[in-house]
Amino acid sequence: IVKGLEHQIILCGLFLGAVAFVYLAINYSFSRLWQTMPLKEIAVGFLFAAGVVMVPLWRAGPAASGFLVTAFLFGSLCSLNCLSIAVWERELDEKQGKHSFATRYPGAGFHIRLFCLIVAVASLILSFVFPNLWPLTACLVVSGVLLFALHFGSCARDERTALADLILLTPLFFLIGERLR
Repeated sequence: IVKGLEHQIILCGLFLGAVAFVYLAINYSFSRLWQTMPLKEIAVGFLFAAGVVMVPLWRAGPAASGFLVTAFLFGSLCSLNCLSIAVWERELDEKQGKHSFATRYPGAGFHIRLFCLIVAVASLILSFVFPNLWPLTACLVVSGVLLFALHFGSCARDERTALADLILLTPLFFLIGERLR
């Protein structure tokens, strides 16, 4: 498998793996750090997004400015997903003595919902600036709106968490649609 990958992509993957390892080491050994600096959910969201977009971004090359903005919006959406889950699991985290953005800022739910809409609107605007990216930006719009709406749904915490993760798969539906065409 590795023989088929370009050298630079392997290096990027190793770098991303090292960053993920550092995150895990910090999370395991210095978990109190998140009490001082509650950025765990944001770090996880952007780490996940970086892993997802690393190869397509590399392949896009110098003409990647629109894709880079789309990748940032996807990272923001992944972080909002993690932040939303933290809001829904705040009471559980408090009982277990865990630190999260939501335990540090208990009223953050409103701002997280607002940023879900901001990502959706920014993605919509981006689809007009970079029309060739409309399928990806459309997925981000749908994901942002669905994540926003999920804050108002009445379902069990575990179901809501699973639905929030499922919402991030909307680009997969685009890829499947492209393959079926």
